[in-house]
Amino acid sequence: MKIQDLIRKSLLTGLIAATGLPVAQAAPGNLADQPLFTGTKVKPNIMFVMDDSGSMDWEVLLTDGARDEGYSHNSGNLDFTPDNSTERLELCVGYNALAYDPKKTYTPWKGVDQAGNPFGDQSYTAARKHPYYTSTANLKNHYYFAWRDNGDGVFQKGECPTKKKHRKYVKDLSASEKTNYANWYTYYRKREYVAKRSLTELISTNTETRMGLKTLHNNNSVWTSVKDNDDDGNRAALLKNAARINSSGGTPLRTALKSTGEYFRGKHSPILPLDKGGACQQNFAVVMSDGYWNGSSPYVGNVDGDSSNKFAGGSYADKYSNTLADVAMYYYSTDLAPSLPPAVPTIDGVDENPEQHLVTFTVAFGVPGTLDANPTNPKASFNWPKPTNNQPTTTDDMRHAAWNGRGKFLNAGDPQELIDSLSDAIATIIDRTGAGGTVAFSNTQLETDTVVYQGLFNSNGWSGDLRAYSLDANTQSFKTTPDWSAADKLDARNLKTQPRTILTHNGSTGVAFEWDQLSTAQKNDLRHDGSGVISGQDDVAKARLAFIRGDTSHEGTGHNFRDRKSRLGDIISSSPVYVGDPMEYYWLDSAPFPTGAQAYSTFVTNTSRDGIIYVGGNDGMLHAFNESGEEVLAYIPGTNYSTAKGRGLHFLTQPDYAHRYHVDLTPTTAPAHIKTSAAVGATAAWRTVLLGGQRAGGRGLFALDITDPSQFKEAKAADLVLWEFTNANDADLGYTYSKPTVVLLNNGRWAAIFGNGYNDTGSGEAQLFIVYLEGGIDGTWSYHPSDWTATDYIKLSTGVGSAADRNGLSTPEVVDVNGDGTADRVYAGDLHGNLWVFDLCNEDADGDCQASGWDVAYQDGGNPQPLFTGLATQPITAKPTVIRHPDSAVGSDENAGDPNLVVLFGTGQYLTEADKTNTDTQAFYGVWDRGVGGLTKSKLQQQTITNVDGNKGRTATSHSVDWMPADEDDRQYGYYANLPDSGERADTDPVVRGDIVYFNTKIPSADACQAGGSGWEMSLSISNGGAPPRPVFDYNRDGVIDSLDTYGRDKDAYVGSKTAEGLPGGAAFSGNKQVTVSTDTHRLRERLVESLGGSNAGRMSWQEL
Repeated sequence: MKIQDLIRKSLLTGLIAATGLPVAQAAPGNLADQPLFTGTKVKPNIMFVMDDSGSMDWEVLLTDGARDEGYSHNSGNLDFTPDNSTERLELCVGYNALAYDPKKTYTPWKGVDQAGNPFGDQSYTAARKHPYYTSTANLKNHYYFAWRDNGDGVFQKGECPTKKKHRKYVKDLSASEKTNYANWYTYYRKREYVAKRSLTELISTNTETRMGLKTLHNNNSVWTSVKDNDDDGNRAALLKNAARINSSGGTPLRTALKSTGEYFRGKHSPILPLDKGGACQQNFAVVMSDGYWNGSSPYVGNVDGDSSNKFAGGSYADKYSNTLADVAMYYYSTDLAPSLPPAVPTIDGVDENPEQHLVTFTVAFGVPGTLDANPTNPKASFNWPKPTNNQPTTTDDMRHAAWNGRGKFLNAGDPQELIDSLSDAIATIIDRTGAGGTVAFSNTQLETDTVVYQGLFNSNGWSGDLRAYSLDANTQSFKTTPDWSAADKLDARNLKTQPRTILTHNGSTGVAFEWDQLSTAQKNDLRHDGSGVISGQDDVAKARLAFIRGDTSHEGTGHNFRDRKSRLGDIISSSPVYVGDPMEYYWLDSAPFPTGAQAYSTFVTNTSRDGIIYVGGNDGMLHAFNESGEEVLAYIPGTNYSTAKGRGLHFLTQPDYAHRYHVDLTPTTAPAHIKTSAAVGATAAWRTVLLGGQRAGGRGLFALDITDPSQFKEAKAADLVLWEFTNANDADLGYTYSKPTVVLLNNGRWAAIFGNGYNDTGSGEAQLFIVYLEGGIDGTWSYHPSDWTATDYIKLSTGVGSAADRNGLSTPEVVDVNGDGTADRVYAGDLHGNLWVFDLCNEDADGDCQASGWDVAYQDGGNPQPLFTGLATQPITAKPTVIRHPDSAVGSDENAGDPNLVVLFGTGQYLTEADKTNTDTQAFYGVWDRGVGGLTKSKLQQQTITNVDGNKGRTATSHSVDWMPADEDDRQYGYYANLPDSGERADTDPVVRGDIVYFNTKIPSADACQAGGSGWEMSLSISNGGAPPRPVFDYNRDGVIDSLDTYGRDKDAYVGSKTAEGLPGGAAFSGNKQVTVSTDTHRLRERLVESLGGSNAGRMSWQEL
């Protein structure tokens, strides 16, 4: 499995990387819960093959301890008022694994009964004999015997009393215990019922699959073909038939698996057609049985011993014919859909067949075999015992079948183990996926102490890592072996001697992530049992909290929490940000900034601190790591808590966990001169502030004070957590894809500026948020749109968008026009293709900026007007870059108009599954802002990009732009170039170096069976948006930039080079190297670009242009 990499966003020090890959929709709709580029969205086919033989109707299942003690009595049904000691033993859970266990909580099945009513808690005076039907029994005279276990968890003689005086009558139990007993009686007392409890749970929760049901005899006609399980009707039908399973007859397991295989390769096969992704669709059979198989032969021969079968032999082979293992091998090695190309994902050493095939999982319930383990070497022969009807060797054959079928054998000895085993099988199926990652740099120049901090994720279990790679002084390339792995360090950490520092927000203030610090609503999240029920079991809830803090004691055991690959969760769109000593010259030392003892330079001189790397993770936390890779702080936003099914922190603990985003935005860090306390007498000081967001993880932002890492302590939570600003505070805030910028405003207040993001629950209009950093430190947010002196934040609406067609403002670029260090102008695009300008100056007659009256810069009849009105098919999802006019003559012409800036931006989105196949033409623009709004494409000069050199390179026209014509009607306001490839889009931040703008494009694969795609690294002239007059990058990769890096007889400079290794992230620069990472490879793709000499190598920031 590859660890794939993807460059995202830059560090504040000036190195630029791309915006991440958005996953929200431009209009209302469901947000993707995992990255689009990691793997296919073709749902696997899963057929449950359930045992409905007579023994599944039994109410007795001897425990291993009972068998070891020599007991063999195994009656079919319980006598709840028994007369003899042997029958009384069956009412003790130490002896009978199916007996009532007062230490366990019994919950109803999922689904509805025959009348359409949801399965619910039972009354002990009228408990249903079968959950699906209405007949009831009065249990008041029932009793059980408590198991007096000596602590080893294994039954020994004498531990289950049988005398009448030890009876525990149901009528004497507490109310909750009576309900618990009644639930056991109705939903768990039979083998069949336990299987149904697990099956209905899996059906109701795993909607990203296609499921069907087969039983050995099809009693009650419960056969259900494999269909999409996220369809409510399909799921309801499957749940109904699962509840109606009726057990009688023998155990013809071999022919049942054979008929399942024939179904998959037959006329009514559930395998999808080619255009729906059938070529890469995976197919599974989950076979569950409680008995030793018998019945007629499947007549397949000795398939696993066939020397001509490339998937047989070695440990897979035996000497016997027509076994269950032979059936599994037959349908594993047979191409079930020969008309489809072989594109099924393979896993080295596990499942290496790319053709359509059936993977077999087997679950044995209470039937031990003679083997305890699988073979250790797949290539070496193995002594499989000969399976004989109705003997323990048939359980060994179930193990062999899973081995041959490249699935998994699971042996359950009691009801909970059966539930866990079936859940494990489905979790393993869903786990068979890919991996990916993100990258950021710690320095802007290629120096010997430069380090790459690389965020990674593995979608097989959704673990993550942060790794550090130092620069090799000899090769001037980054080392391939990491200096450290944060995941390794966190996993090796002894949490008892070195507990983690984890903070959260409880709705009013920052607190330690500890049980007694949480609000009731937050505790209810942790009390959620995953099925929609908020239980009163605080011991389980506290164990969930401990799990999130890193405790592993209940992973796959105990409370059966999710078995994590690492304590550190996946890092996807959030790029690492390095914060060391305060940066010199970040702010001015003159008014309107503090001066004298409070000057910024004094703060720089007097502040020395450890370097910290901050990054967001989808384990629910923002993480902070020191330069050795040790975690020093974690923060859980309050918006992560939820009692909704499949959401919240509780879902992170569930065995059936499917990926959800949490803290997925790259954090913003910046110094600001602010108060961090609402206390009377509090004074402002220079603080370093971190602003974090969630992208698809939530509609909220949070602010932390990270000035002094030595104060990262849980006791300091209230001081470190400044505030949270969420959709609950303002419904116009959508999912926070917009990265904030920290600024000093023209009213003297410090603020975070960001777009309202996507899918808000308010007006649906694209809006700019200006949130004061001191606004929420008192724990509340007040909004006074008519009184800017009293409000905690400001909103400037574009008026474009509605509840029916929601718009959203993307990440803005903030500009200081007059050079005084304050924010004067903001540029941002929206999802409708408009480029907006917001005036934060409101210049008076003397040319001075005012403290109020800010608005959208251009108006038409009193309505907001974009600077550039684009196409609805060309959404703007990346942050624009703003530059001074590139033509010096125009820049100095007094008739050019103010502010005389050019805005560079691309169009296109990669937000939903539909975007992967969208072929709307996208473009790259350079639009002149000279005080005139309402511009359209007709006012721009068009350049044409052409693919050349076998589609490996690109050239472009270089038409001049008529900026200052004699006739005003002929004036051109910039330029554009359409992106020529079908499906190509420019959704990464453009980067300006000298007179060239660099940006990367991506072309998602339209094939349902392919993740990623391809793209282009582009380089255009900022003067006209066309080809530069000279080669500016090393196209032929010979180590120099010269005339050989041109095309054709006319020596045209190349403007683009193809990247075929997946979707490229944004361009990053280190010295004179452009670095790009794509989704299909972990290698840094380096391209030599034109040197800037001693000039600034980074993107122009929001500061003075």
